[in-house]
Amino acid sequence: MPTRDRRPSVASATLASIVAAFALSACGGSSSPHIGSHRVVPCGSYCRQAGGYGGGAPGQDQVVIPGQTVQVDRDGAVTLEARCLLAQARCQGAILLVANGATTQELGRADLDLPGRGQPAQAAVGLSAAGLGMVKGAGRLSAFATADVRLKGAWTSKPLTVLAPAR
Repeated sequence: MPTRDRRPSVASATLASIVAAFALSACGGSSSPHIGSHRVVPCGSYCRQAGGYGGGAPGQDQVVIPGQTVQVDRDGAVTLEARCLLAQARCQGAILLVANGATTQELGRADLDLPGRGQPAQAAVGLSAAGLGMVKGAGRLSAFATADVRLKGAWTSKPLTVLAPAR
């Protein structure tokens, strides 16, 4: 009895390649992760373990986050204006947003990656479910942000006002 060749035909191999290409292109190549139509602000391992700062780093601030009012967007994140003053490097690490009141409550955290040399930049911070609930419940909160730059130190922002999302 003759044996049948079990190798895929050229047509089926081509079809499989086309399907794989479409599947990979559907993954997207955006630098800002999204789930469905919502932006997801990344928080990697360094971001997740950041915190417990004492008085901050000595000397001149290397990250400047001026006082500002920010509104939570529909994705549950805020975008802060910031500048990294390092001359030869980017400011990379984590940024933590904390409510400023009788008790300090963390509102959210995210990875930090700012260009150096004092260039104006933005840092997005995703709020936790508890943080978002606090802001929505209060309508507006006084807060501060701490920028933790790996191997360089941590610096705290000027006072911030966080507004609940627009209805």
